Amino acid sequence: MDEENKILESEGTWEESKEIEEEKIMIKIKSINKQIVRMKERIEILNRREKELKEELGNVNNEIDAVKEEKREIEMIEENKKKQMKEIVKMNSNKTPLFSIKSWTNCETFEMLYDSDTMGFNQRTFQSTVYGRKNILGMVITKNNDIFGSFHTVPIKIISSDMNWTNDNNFFVYSIMKDGYQNYGCYQKKEGVYCKLRSIRMVFDDETFYRVNNAFYLRPYLYEKKGKTWDDFNKDYDDVDKNMSFTTTLGFTPIRVLVYQCF
Repeated sequence: MDEENKILESEGTWEESKEIEEEKIMIKIKSINKQIVRMKERIEILNRREKELKEELGNVNNEIDAVKEEKREIEMIEENKKKQMKEIVKMNSNKTPLFSIKSWTNCETFEMLYDSDTMGFNQRTFQSTVYGRKNILGMVITKNNDIFGSFHTVPIKIISSDMNWTNDNNFFVYSIMKDGYQNYGCYQKKEGVYCKLRSIRMVFDDETFYRVNNAFYLRPYLYEKKGKTWDDFNKDYDDVDKNMSFTTTLGFTPIRVLVYQCF
């Protein structure tokens, strides 16, 4: 009898142990299932985020492509501007904007006297080039693709009793391009304006070496913002709109200066 009881007790203990073990396993299974559910939720979130990122990446790629295309267009525009700048100094071609200067100057040919690309951009070189010459056409090309200048019919002096100014009743200033776009204009001094006859000044007391009365001036050096135009330019010259200017800003950066004698 005692032996049977022991066997029964042993079997009962084993059953209890089995139930406990099964319960532990079920708890682990439930825990694992919960983890699986959380992982599935996390995977779903990550999948959604992946989809969003792919869409964003697609939008970014589209924007990058658009920027690249815009950059190509800008480069093409800049290249065309460079070609225009090269063509624009070919004085005797009726395919260039400078052809219109012929009608303003009544000249047929233009002989280049000075080119800052090959000659010194300084007072001595510039003034020695134009001294004593008449029918002189000066041209300024800026970093912003502005092209403007002046024309002087009277022989240019270096020293005079009138503050080193050369008097010229027929001189004019002109514009051909502004910010890379055609901007034709020929402007003479207004009647009755103070110092009407003054045109170009040659001085030795400062660095200024190409100064046109109440219009613009140049100082060394190329590729430095040393040039300036007058903001009240329209007050002194005929046929000038109130907001007209040679350049996009009063201060400008010259990159090339040319001087021609016209015949």
